[in-house]
Amino acid sequence: MAVKLRLARMGRLKKPVYRVIAADSRSRRDGLFIEKLGIYNPVPNPAIIEINEDRINYWLDCGAIPTETVYNLLRSSGILHKRTLTLKGNTPEKVAEEMAIWKARKDAKKSTAKVAEKPKAEATAKAEKTVEQVVEKTEE
Repeated sequence: MAVKLRLARMGRLKKPVYRVIAADSRSRRDGLFIEKLGIYNPVPNPAIIEINEDRINYWLDCGAIPTETVYNLLRSSGILHKRTLTLKGNTPEKVAEEMAIWKARKDAKKSTAKVAEKPKAEATAKAEKTVEQVVEKTEE
C-alpha cells in the first residue's frame, strides 16, 4: 500500500479549508484516510498552516510521499528544513540555531517584497493618470 501525504478539501463553496492527511494513494480525494495530520486554510492573508510535525516526520520515515502542494506547505513552514538538519546528525541546539536563522531570512524576504511592491503601485498610478490625460486631450 503506497501512502501519500495530501490535501482533502473541506469548507463551503468558495471558502476552502483543507486537511493535510495520510491516505492510500488509490483512495479518492475526500475519501477514506489513515490519519489527519493538520489543517491548511488559504483564504486569510497570510494563509493558516497548522501541521503536526511529529506525525509528518513519522509518515515520511515510513516512506509516505507528499504531493507537490503538501511538499510546498512543508517547505514554507520549515518542517522539511528542520528534518534535513536533524537527519544530518546535528544537535538539537544547532538545529534550533539554524531554524532561527532560517526564520529571520524568511521574514527579511517578506519585508523586502512588501517594500518593493510600493514603488510598483505608485508607478502604475502615475501611468494611469497620464493615460487619462492623453484620453482627455484626444477627446477635446
